[in-house]
Amino acid sequence: MRNIEKQIAQGHEIAAARQRLDLSVAEINQLRKRFAEKEATEGKTDAVIDLIGAAYLFGLAVGTRNAQ
Repeated sequence: MRNIEKQIAQGHEIAAARQRLDLSVAEINQLRKRFAEKEATEGKTDAVIDLIGAAYLFGLAVGTRNAQ
């Protein structure tokens, strides 16, 4: 099993070295808007779970494109 804290720390290192890969304010605002919309219709717990999944899939897409 992966250590989440270790992966987060590694992500910080990568973002610091390659700032273009870091989240922009506009991207963070898109995630906040998505969360607010989900929270209003599905409740906070489901909105948090959706946010975690959305952030993972977003990172997966960006990371895969940058690895190619």
